[in-house]
Amino acid sequence: MGLLDESERMDRPGVRDALDRVSKDNFGEFESTEWSIVFNQTDGQAAYYHRENYRKGYAFTIE
Repeated sequence: MGLLDESERMDRPGVRDALDRVSKDNFGEFESTEWSIVFNQTDGQAAYYHRENYRKGYAFTIE
């Protein structure tokens, strides 16, 4: 069962966790997902994660 089968909508942590599940973190030090970005179209907030570090996100709002 996939994450979208469980719910039609995901919040930012849910999307982050989905990106973590499909990242290339098992390939070596320099063979990884460089950037992952989650954008909320409702409030204009974006969060990005660098080098598969999904524990630390950087957020900003687009006005």
